Amino acid sequence: ESGALFDTQNVLPFLILLCTLARQSKDVAGLDMPFDSVMPHLQGILCLQTDNENELEVQIWSLVLLRILVRYGLATEHVQSLISIAAPHVAVQKPQNTICVHFLSIFADICDASNVIQSQSGSQLSSIPEQDNSLPMSAVWLSSSVKSCTTSLPALLRDCSSDDRDSVLKMASSQLRFISSFATAAKQSTKNASVPILSKESCRSVIKGILESDLLKYALETSLGWSYRASWLEVDDESRAIALEKEAIACAFVISFMDLAANFATDDEIAPKLLVAVLSLNNVKSQNGEPAHTNGNNVHVARQSWFVEAEYSVLKYLCDIGAGENGRS
Repeated sequence: ESGALFDTQNVLPFLILLCTLARQSKDVAGLDMPFDSVMPHLQGILCLQTDNENELEVQIWSLVLLRILVRYGLATEHVQSLISIAAPHVAVQKPQNTICVHFLSIFADICDASNVIQSQSGSQLSSIPEQDNSLPMSAVWLSSSVKSCTTSLPALLRDCSSDDRDSVLKMASSQLRFISSFATAAKQSTKNASVPILSKESCRSVIKGILESDLLKYALETSLGWSYRASWLEVDDESRAIALEKEAIACAFVISFMDLAANFATDDEIAPKLLVAVLSLNNVKSQNGEPAHTNGNNVHVARQSWFVEAEYSVLKYLCDIGAGENGRS
């Protein structure tokens, strides 16, 4: 630490190294040294108000590390304190609030972990002590934040312009994922009367707002229209970096939206509108040129993975709707 909040030149490389190590395996991430011992420092960093972009980047990487640990079912004893630390950061859910996006993402990871531990006793998270009820109780602690998402997201979509479309899409993607993850986790907690359930109407209102905006079409065109353009052989580094971020955000938006729609938009009122939005893009691939025939040396693996997941989420929704129609007929 220094006169500025902390020494970013030393802290940032250290956090990136820890993230790289933690990604290797759960066994590595579960080591007391350095991961368990660094937790108080991570919480201290997140409690501070940043003064510049470097300090903000340190906070973001702190959250990245925490997200990795939570996905493994680790650091669950710190969930309640993390939610309390995040409260002032997620109070204003605007596209300009960069750190809010990352806090909402870790909220979604907490809900996903809660869902797994409650639904699968033999899961990877089974090492969590029985007396630690932080994950099952997370739905209670996160209820106000998720309600804030359902009310702020429609307004965010209405105020969206072409100039801030990408930043709005990024915020909306994190909000959607949090809403969907919370709704799934809350269903697993219905036996506990104190756990609030996200209303179906609030989720349907969010879905309708997205259908009425231009963001869904833009995200679908990006995630489906470029599905077979995963080669960077003839793309310069600058264009590559810009495109990667936009594609990743668009795919995340589509995946989160389709997940929410699969739970709350399979009826005759919303499903036809969503089907029209998807099926109207059936020629988008041919409009972008012939599929690129690439080899393993010039294919961007990360791009392919999020394209595949986005396309799968759309196809799964269409198949589920088709199966429902066949069942009703």
